[in-house]
Amino acid sequence: MKASYEENRKKLAEKVKTELPKLPIQEVKPVEVKEEKEAESHVNFWLSSAIMDDIKILSIKQKKTIKEIGREAFIDFIAKYKL
Repeated sequence: MKASYEENRKKLAEKVKTELPKLPIQEVKPVEVKEEKEAESHVNFWLSSAIMDDIKILSIKQKKTIKEIGREAFIDFIAKYKL
């Protein structure tokens, strides 16, 4: 049994030396640095259905998300009343 083990080990060693690997060698790629985003807070409030419908229509026409429209509205409101 020991002889067959040694024989199999030698066959495997020769096979590893002569045959090309079937899997591609791993590529080394640089680590991508992610941009740090500004911290965000969640806002939750109720609007009338009519206002929400208008916001959705505006969102489609302006090709902006509802989040972007809300952010612009808050920024404009703050700029209007900023001391």
